[in-house]
Amino acid sequence: MFGAEFLRILCLGGSFSAWAYACISIFQGVGRSKSSLALALMRKGALDIPLMFLLRLVSPVYGIVAATPAADMVVCLAAALLYVRFVRRHGADKAMPAQSEFPDPTDD
Repeated sequence: MFGAEFLRILCLGGSFSAWAYACISIFQGVGRSKSSLALALMRKGALDIPLMFLLRLVSPVYGIVAATPAADMVVCLAAALLYVRFVRRHGADKAMPAQSEFPDPTDD
């Protein structure tokens, strides 16, 4: 009875958490460890747990479960803002090496 409703609630945040994880991985990959750490800590520590306590007051059973998608939505927004700022600052052409920087596989 509760399981189906819990899954429906958790599925609301699936795409948001996927984008947040992607941004966390991107920032790790490009050496922006502070941004990556901030997003990871925000998701589970700073937002998820406090939202569980707050939403429990609104809806004792479903509020605790709804905290995870709510936190994912907020972190997704923060991740998108950080990503846009990163791309604007570094540019899409600067993020990838120029074609001439890659070794030519036919030169063997």
